[in-house]
Amino acid sequence: MSDTPYVKFSGLRVYSQNVYKKYAWIELLLNERLNSSDIIFIQEPSWGRIRNVASMMDKVGDPIMGMPKHPVWRRFFPKPADPNLNSDRLHVAAFVHQRLWAMKLKLHSDIFKSQDIMLLTLNGPRGQLHMLNVYSDSKGSAIRALQEHGSIPSPIGYLGGDFKCPSDRWDPEWTRRTSPFAESLEDFVQANGLIYQNLGCATHFPENGSHPSTIDLVFLPGNDQESSQRMDLTHPSLTLSSCSGMTKSHDPK
Repeated sequence: MSDTPYVKFSGLRVYSQNVYKKYAWIELLLNERLNSSDIIFIQEPSWGRIRNVASMMDKVGDPIMGMPKHPVWRRFFPKPADPNLNSDRLHVAAFVHQRLWAMKLKLHSDIFKSQDIMLLTLNGPRGQLHMLNVYSDSKGSAIRALQEHGSIPSPIGYLGGDFKCPSDRWDPEWTRRTSPFAESLEDFVQANGLIYQNLGCATHFPENGSHPSTIDLVFLPGNDQESSQRMDLTHPSLTLSSCSGMTKSHDPK
C-alpha cells in the first residue's frame, strides 16, 4: 500500500494517494472526502470501461473509457495516448471540489506532455498557485523529467506524489540502498525553494512484509511561513495526531 498525507496548505486542503488502479477506491474517496478535502491528487488512477454506447458496427456497443465521475468533483488528467484503450500509461489525475471551480483552474498539458506529471494552476486572490502531482517509476522517469524541464512556472506552491525514491534524506530509519534518483529530486526541490514536509512515519507498507519505506512525498515552499504554521498532516490509511498510537483503516487492496 502506498499513500501520501493529507495536507492543509494555506487553507487549501489537499489529499494525495496511489490507488493502484482501483476504480471503487476512487469512488469511495470522492464520497468520503466531500467535506474534508478541496483537491484529491491520485497516482495510478483506474482507466477502464465505464459503459457502452450504441454502435452500428458492434451489437455490444462501443466502450466509453475513463475514470469515476462525481457531480461535486471536476476531473483533471493528462490526455491518454489512446483514450479508447485501457491505458496503463495514465499515472496521475486530480479531482477538484466545486468550492474551487471559480479559481480558473488550468491543467498545463502544453508544459508537461506526460502521463506521469500534471501541473495544475489555481488563480486566487493572492495570485497563482502552481501544483505538481507526480508519479515516478522505479527508473526515476518523472524525477528526471522534472530536473530536465526548463520552463516550469514559478513559484511552485505544492509538489507531491508517489516518487518511489527511498532515501535516508526523508526517512532516517531507511538503512538499505538509497535510490540513485534521490539526489536529483533533492536538487530540483532546492532549486525551486521547496522543502520536504516530514511525515514522521513510513508511507509504504509492502504486502510481503518487507521493510516499510517513505516513497510518498510532499514538498512546500520553504519561505512560506504561513503554510508551515498552518500545515496539518494526517495519513489516508492511518488516523494519527503523531506517529504513535496509529490505527489502520481504509486499506485499498
